[in-house]
Amino acid sequence: MAPKKKTKRAKPNIASEEGLLYDLERLQQREERIKKQQELETTEEQEISELKKKVQQLRKKRDKLLQQKEEGCGKVLQEYIGMTKSEGQYHEPYYVEIQANPDLKIIKHSLPYFIPLDKVAGEYLNTNIQKFFSELGIYLNALVSRREQMNLLWSEHSSKLDGDVTNSPAYDLIQFTLRISNGQEKESSISIKLCYDDFKCTLPSSVSYHVKQEEPPVQLDVEIFKTKYIHRAVRDLVPEDSNE
Repeated sequence: MAPKKKTKRAKPNIASEEGLLYDLERLQQREERIKKQQELETTEEQEISELKKKVQQLRKKRDKLLQQKEEGCGKVLQEYIGMTKSEGQYHEPYYVEIQANPDLKIIKHSLPYFIPLDKVAGEYLNTNIQKFFSELGIYLNALVSRREQMNLLWSEHSSKLDGDVTNSPAYDLIQFTLRISNGQEKESSISIKLCYDDFKCTLPSSVSYHVKQEEPPVQLDVEIFKTKYIHRAVRDLVPEDSNE
């Protein structure tokens, strides 16, 4: 009888198994991120609903106070400007206390020092009270928008940042450094500076950058920051896979 041939066992494809495990791990991480985002959205919806109720109540109070002013009441009026808002999220409120006797006069307020309250009051306080509060609301909402853009930059793209994000008190100057892969297993650090000449603006008036690593050179379309909010512009400039 002919001797039986030994069958060779197939060697496990280690590279293939490692690839599957890596894909599985990434999918699990993505699933966890989606789950956390859904939980966060549910909580935010509840908070927004409660804040909207507060806004309605405060608007009624404002209308009542305006009516008192029109009737010639010489009392001190506490005017509610409005709860600041950015990208569907409500933030902190600000107040201005006004005396009507007979002309309107600001007694005290909670606005940041860099908001041009005196300028706006000189133009509108005794000529168009609604315009007065509208103008202040534009300044305050722009301030909150710039601040929240910076916060979202850090919370959503911290892995793409090299160091801290710095800013001026009015958030009219924001600076940060991005780590960008050049496609050749090397990274370049790019320092970006955003300047806002107008406190009413939510997008920068000028953008400048400096590349710390010049070889090989990195091309960066920084003009995108003039059309998109900071965290969205970074998302487009540095895709998730580019730094992995």
